[in-house]
Amino acid sequence: MKLKITSSLNGLTAKLSDIKEKVPLRGAEWAEQSAQTLHSLYQAHLTGQGRPDGYPPSLSPATLKIYELDGEPDGSGIRDHIEYGVLRDYHQVVGYVGIPLGKPTMIAKVQNDGCVIPVTDAMRGFLAARYGIYLRNETRHIYIPPRHSWDTSVMQAKLQSKKLADQILHF
Repeated sequence: MKLKITSSLNGLTAKLSDIKEKVPLRGAEWAEQSAQTLHSLYQAHLTGQGRPDGYPPSLSPATLKIYELDGEPDGSGIRDHIEYGVLRDYHQVVGYVGIPLGKPTMIAKVQNDGCVIPVTDAMRGFLAARYGIYLRNETRHIYIPPRHSWDTSVMQAKLQSKKLADQILHF
């Protein structure tokens, strides 16, 4: 196999100089678009709760009762708290997506990983007194299944970001 260079040294130098100027700009574009992609995928996943048809499941009677008394939360409880943006400094551009610490972060972790909540006598009393919800005596745990909302969105965003990087690097 032979390598044949048909360009002159001046042409090659000009092409390398052009690449040197374009890569930082295109890298910044890639970081910003990748953050936007992850943000929109995560929002869509939370809205439809990962369902292919985009419609979340119907709410349980207990949940409807709680909403009736306390009011409905802002959808998933985290959708309105997702932050994304781009940080720029002299040497780099970083796109980010995240949730500030606090209650929304805890809800996001539960939605992604699921959890098992032990049922205590105090919890039984609270649910009965405040909401009129009576758990069966044999109920020892409340199981919230994982929805992998973050993991799924990150995986899809990585695939789209790789495609975008390929497009950007082929000028």
